[in-house]
Amino acid sequence: MSKRILLIDADILVYQTACRAEKPIDWGDGFWTLHSFEDEAVLDLEKRIASIKETLKGDELVFALTTTEKNFRKDVYPLYKSNRKETRKPLVWKPLRDYLHANYTTFERPGLEGDDCLGILATKTWVGNPERILVSIDKDFKCIPCTYYNLDKGTTIEIDEYGADYWHMLQTLTGDATDGYPGCPDIGPKTAEKILKGVIEKVQEGMPNSPLTPYGKRLYMWDAVVNTYEKAGLSEAVALQMARCARILRACDYDFTNKRPKLWEPPKA
Repeated sequence: MSKRILLIDADILVYQTACRAEKPIDWGDGFWTLHSFEDEAVLDLEKRIASIKETLKGDELVFALTTTEKNFRKDVYPLYKSNRKETRKPLVWKPLRDYLHANYTTFERPGLEGDDCLGILATKTWVGNPERILVSIDKDFKCIPCTYYNLDKGTTIEIDEYGADYWHMLQTLTGDATDGYPGCPDIGPKTAEKILKGVIEKVQEGMPNSPLTPYGKRLYMWDAVVNTYEKAGLSEAVALQMARCARILRACDYDFTNKRPKLWEPPKA
């Protein structure tokens, strides 16, 4: 029986735990302070880790963290996440990150978000081919082919290659207001779904005895995305820029030797 490895989104785990550790004190006369006890925060973090491990029966844990260095997507699209205001990190945010690095197996790489690290770990080849479960609360992980456990909902779903590629193309069309890349003007989720599913259904109807491969589906969806951008007066280059922002890295998108991302390239006929 193969090992089960839990790939855990440490960004959300650390942030939530650090926030829970903050305690306000009203000293009177309008004077307030905020404090955290690091030891208590570490204990809380350990309890949450133990709960995840027990719930999912994990044999090994790997914690993925976002680098504190510049995100590579800012070189792709300079306005990436520029809409986010600078917010104060919780008091024990850094000590908890340091604690994970010192006491657990962690994966953090220059220029990458924790999401990218998880996507790489979920799709790379492992010795012994262990079972892997990606653990987070982020909907964006639908664009990674993996077994995904939603920590908030307590649900597990299987995402295949087509489903992951479909979500990537959907995000390319709709953009992501939270991450600050706009996508294609006036294209919301319902319209994007109609475009992508419509093109696959139309192509498949014309060749009922020859099911499309995942690569074929990817090719037709990309053509539909480019056509949608061009109808909006935008070029394929803009569509590619948005696709590279939307793409959570997989193992094929990463240069392990030089430890840097390889920008996503669209499929070719």
